[in-house]
Amino acid sequence: MASEKTEVTEIVTGLAMLGYQSIDRSLEVRPRHIAHVDAAVFDRLEAVRADGRLNREFEIAWSNGSEFARSNEGLRGRPPWSIEWKGHHKPASKTIETIPADLRVDHVFLVSCKYGSRILHNAGPFALFDHGLAPSGSIPRASWFEEVGGEAFRAVWEPLAVEAGLPSGVSPSQATAEQRARLNDAAAGLNAGDPGRYAEFIADCSTRSADRWRRNLGAANRRAEMFWRLLRMQAAPYFVLGAHPDGRPTRYRVETPWDFRQEFTIDAFDVRPGGRGQVCVEWTVHVSDRGGRHHEVVGHVEVRWSHGKFTGPPEAKVYLDTDPHDVPGYVPL
Repeated sequence: MASEKTEVTEIVTGLAMLGYQSIDRSLEVRPRHIAHVDAAVFDRLEAVRADGRLNREFEIAWSNGSEFARSNEGLRGRPPWSIEWKGHHKPASKTIETIPADLRVDHVFLVSCKYGSRILHNAGPFALFDHGLAPSGSIPRASWFEEVGGEAFRAVWEPLAVEAGLPSGVSPSQATAEQRARLNDAAAGLNAGDPGRYAEFIADCSTRSADRWRRNLGAANRRAEMFWRLLRMQAAPYFVLGAHPDGRPTRYRVETPWDFRQEFTIDAFDVRPGGRGQVCVEWTVHVSDRGGRHHEVVGHVEVRWSHGKFTGPPEAKVYLDTDPHDVPGYVPL
């Protein structure tokens, strides 16, 4: 079941497009125009509205939906006939259904509701750095740190494995669930207990990750595809309605790669190791528009264990650091 916050931010965004005078009136009417929202969901929305815990989310979602309804980029003041909440929908194919839409309006407008997050992707490091987020059926099962970490990683891993009582020669990807739990306990004080050795691993693996990504970016067309995948540009345009982490509304249309190429050119794709206290890669894409103006799109990737140090396969979280309203290819409403 979706969380209360998810239900509020997504469903109330859709309700606001229907032209009701207020949030409370729309909840009272329970319009049939919004599909896949049953009586139990409306009951939860009314209960959350009554206790006031998510009033800020209610107001921002209502404002976003209202702006979309009026915007020339959106519904242009035309009441929609149909709004479908995707809710618990899981894509039939992760390689085909790639637009992160939460609402579908009149079978045409796809809307993603994104509140308080700058994360673009939560991918595996191999999928990002080696395969450029392209669909691939051959992702190695080895740990990314085990694969690229070098001597600096082994200098951290081997004493930790001994402390956790692991048999000699066991690698991170071979450890059992029980062994990973012991590793996590042993690693609890790693930063404070041995900052030099751990810091060397962080710096070394950040550099090796950046170098590997840079080598795999390849020619100009591959760098362009990497940029479009990072920014989640798809074959069809869609809309993002949400809020910055500081609460400011975000409202923009994500253009397609075809749209992007009509107006912009990618001049450079810079990748370098970061310094954020964990394995990190910074990225900057330099873009020129047809008027000769220069734009920079800045982000970073944090590579970390998914469930605590040494307890899960590493994941690569891709963050967008540039305000989305300033990103070429994202058109503000």
